[in-house]
Amino acid sequence: MSYSLGLQTLLVALLACHTVHTYPTECSFPEHWRGTWFQSNVHQEIRISDKEVSSKGNCTLASQQKYVVHNAVGRCYKCVIFYEKHVNVIQYKESFCNPDSKPPDLDFLCGHVNGDIQLYSMFRVNYRPIACPLRGPFSFSYSRGHMLQEECHQPNSRLERCIHSYRMLFRYQACVDVVASAEQSVEEMECLGMWKEGSARYLVTRRVSPNIARHEDAFRCFIYERAKPQEQPLLDYHLAESAEATCSGLFSTSDGSTRLSLRRAPAARSRCRLPLWASGHRRWHSLDRATSYQFNRNGTGLVVTGADQETHLECDRVVSEGARRALFVVRSTTGCMSGFQCMAFYRRDGHVMESQLGDVTRDAESACARHNFARHKADYQTLVSSSQHHVVCPHLGQYSVTGQSRSARDPDDREGGDRDERALTPEFSALRVGCQSHDTIVLAGRVSDQSRAFSCHGSWQENDTFYLVASPRRHPWESTRHYCFVYSVADDNLRFSRVMRTCSRAVRPGVEGELTFNVTARAECLTSSARRWRPVLSPLLLSVAAAVLVRR
Repeated sequence: MSYSLGLQTLLVALLACHTVHTYPTECSFPEHWRGTWFQSNVHQEIRISDKEVSSKGNCTLASQQKYVVHNAVGRCYKCVIFYEKHVNVIQYKESFCNPDSKPPDLDFLCGHVNGDIQLYSMFRVNYRPIACPLRGPFSFSYSRGHMLQEECHQPNSRLERCIHSYRMLFRYQACVDVVASAEQSVEEMECLGMWKEGSARYLVTRRVSPNIARHEDAFRCFIYERAKPQEQPLLDYHLAESAEATCSGLFSTSDGSTRLSLRRAPAARSRCRLPLWASGHRRWHSLDRATSYQFNRNGTGLVVTGADQETHLECDRVVSEGARRALFVVRSTTGCMSGFQCMAFYRRDGHVMESQLGDVTRDAESACARHNFARHKADYQTLVSSSQHHVVCPHLGQYSVTGQSRSARDPDDREGGDRDERALTPEFSALRVGCQSHDTIVLAGRVSDQSRAFSCHGSWQENDTFYLVASPRRHPWESTRHYCFVYSVADDNLRFSRVMRTCSRAVRPGVEGELTFNVTARAECLTSSARRWRPVLSPLLLSVAAAVLVRR
């Protein structure tokens, strides 16, 4: 019996020496911390999961912001105290590494984390940007270098206002007589986190540039505070930027590798209105719908939205204005880059207009100079109002369609052309303009279901060339398509080309383009709805009709 008790005691003692400690299952990191983070001078990205910080270890004990983690590689425990400054910014301090030969003691380990221990910063890699607290325009002077106090203040540098609230752009001017300020530079920043400590505020940003590949070169920390009006009445803010991707060592606006003094610059205001015949329809779109124009309510500006960018244009001054054409200088902002451009508007019909834009310049005075805006070379953007308004088609009557041809490959159809159109185009034999309805052109096939109808939206003439904007009518899903038909008359024959994106002046009618048509006059419309419209049977008039028919 005594032998049995002795053996049992020995086994208990042995087990005690090899106890596997278990800890509460609720020891986990907050769910919104989980993801990928960057820390300066840590070569690999840090990943936080529910139970682990990849560079530290597994969570074993937790109390509020204090966590004891176990590092399997180092076979030790340490206390990590996290300070969540923002959903995208976490700072922390950590204790020494205590061997894991005995159970961890949270109070003991965390008690050694005092104010003298270094504070580290982690920035979320896949962050959602936030609105920047400092939005331009500001003018500023600056100094660079920890030991240098001389400021570059003439000419003034600028903090520009960007289209997106989560971005800002610093445009540094050069001061050849100031050390570390001899070259101009531009830095675009994206804001990702901010918080306040005492009277100072902190802001974490990420530099936006295709030339910056490393997180170490991209993330930066700023500290900023309002200037005291009784001491510096002409200033609004003091700002300092860290030299590295950390907030460590940034305790005041006197610290940092770059220090800035900001003064708010007056925001640019529109000094004129764009023509009413353009801004009266607030929304316009290009023929292929790839670009849209939206005017503001008071007609002083518009937003041009394309496939991959957005440009804000504000009227700065009127150069010339008439009933059918107008020329303006506009202030242009794309992303964070701003300048001035010359912009021309042309009224082609009540619901069709065209525009031209010149090069971006730094000053308004040179925007419409010939070397920045060559009207005869600048591309036209053909626009249709969003109302889808229809107009009376030109050249009412019935016509015969002849001389159809099509290029080997349609440049507007990436898959090699519209198969339905390729199959049906040879079957079109007649053109009826305004016979069914005064705003409709019908390209009739030999079989009834092969006919194609188009709605007319506007037409005009420039010298000996004619232009018609029309859209398919038969299929509702095609109602957003618009086409420009460029045509001319030579030797009593009508020649035209179809253009899809804009009414290009570079196209030679009947020579260039994926579709060409000839038409000849045949008869008047016989329907009662069209009798009040007298048909014109000259070859010149037939041009427009043929053009519309091109697309199904």
